[in-house]
Amino acid sequence: MKEDALHGIRPRRVPVDGSIQIMQGDLLEVARVRDLSATGLRVEMPRGWRGKEGPNYILDLFLDDDRHIHMKASLKRILSDSLGFEYQEIPDESQAALWDILGEAAFVKERFR
Repeated sequence: MKEDALHGIRPRRVPVDGSIQIMQGDLLEVARVRDLSATGLRVEMPRGWRGKEGPNYILDLFLDDDRHIHMKASLKRILSDSLGFEYQEIPDESQAALWDILGEAAFVKERFR
C-alpha cells in the first residue's frame, strides 16, 4: 500500500455524512467525517485541535442512518482543514458496517495528486 502512495494511487474514498468522536488520553473532540476508504478516514479539522500525529486514537463514528463504527486508528496527516487517520484495529461488530458502506469501493484504487 505504501508503494502505491509513492505512485499517486490510493484506495477509493467514499463520501459519508456523519460525526466522529476522537479520543486519546485526555483529548476528546467531535468533528464531521468527510470520507472513508478501505484503509482510513478523513475528518474536518476540529476547532482548536491540539492532537499530534501518532497511534492509539479511539474513534467512534456515528452515521446518520443510526450505524455506529468503533475503531482504533493512527493519526497520519494533519492538514490545514482536515485530519487523516489510518485504521489500526476495528472490532468484528464494526467491520460489517464499514464494509457495507464501502461496498465495491473497498476493492478499487484511484489516482491522486
